[in-house]
Amino acid sequence: MNGITLEIDTESFSRSSLGVISGVIAIRIGDESFPAIDWDDLIVPVAIAWLEAILRIVGHLSKSERIWFMDGPFWVDLIDSEYDVRLFAVEDRSSGNLIRHDVGVDLHDLLANVANTAGQIIHECRLRGWNDSDLVKLEQLKQQARRARGGIRT
Repeated sequence: MNGITLEIDTESFSRSSLGVISGVIAIRIGDESFPAIDWDDLIVPVAIAWLEAILRIVGHLSKSERIWFMDGPFWVDLIDSEYDVRLFAVEDRSSGNLIRHDVGVDLHDLLANVANTAGQIIHECRLRGWNDSDLVKLEQLKQQARRARGGIRT
């Protein structure tokens, strides 16, 4: 899978007075992190976006998906082709879009990783007594991902 994982730092999690949960979350591609190694963002919406996008591709509901990081001009495009799924990590600059990474991904491994990361997020939030409708949705998507893993082409 070229070492592609969605990574979080549970020690960085914080919750605002409005209930918004943020912390370090990034895609690890080989030795690099995208958007950055200590990228602070909205943890739950980003994880939800990843699971929804991957599940749409796995379920053959979409051939391409864009996953935005909530803070900043960064996104990841997943493009399903006949032979593999391409991941493009993109930064929007005033001079135009900069593709920082263009790699093939193993969708089975990526789905497993993102589902596991979702489980870590849910566990950490519940340890802290945090619960809301977004965490419930993340739990549902995590369960869908675990069921879908068996149906992915290899």
